[in-house]
Amino acid sequence: MKLYGSFPTQEYENQLQSIIDANDNEVFWNELSSHLVKKDLVKEAVVPRDANGQFRRLMEIRERYVDEFGENGLARLVVGKERCRKNNMKNPSKNV
Repeated sequence: MKLYGSFPTQEYENQLQSIIDANDNEVFWNELSSHLVKKDLVKEAVVPRDANGQFRRLMEIRERYVDEFGENGLARLVVGKERCRKNNMKNPSKNV
C-alpha cells in the first residue's frame, strides 16, 4: 500500500486536538440543551402556533438551560422518574 501526500506531525495533531476537544464540548452542551428544550416545549399546555412565537419560546427555555449548565454543569441534572420520586419532584425539568 502506497501513501501519497504529507502527514501532520505529532505537534500539529496535538494543537488540533485542543480545538477538536473544545468543539466536542460545545456540541455536547448544545445538543443536550436542544433535546431538553424540545422535551419541555412538548410538555407545555399552550404552545404558540406561529413559527416566531415558537422560536421565541424555544429561546426562553434554552436560556434557562444555558444559565443552569453554565453555573452548575451536570451537577443538578436529574435523569429518570425513579430519582424524581425519591426527591419528591413533580416536574424534573423545572429543577434544571
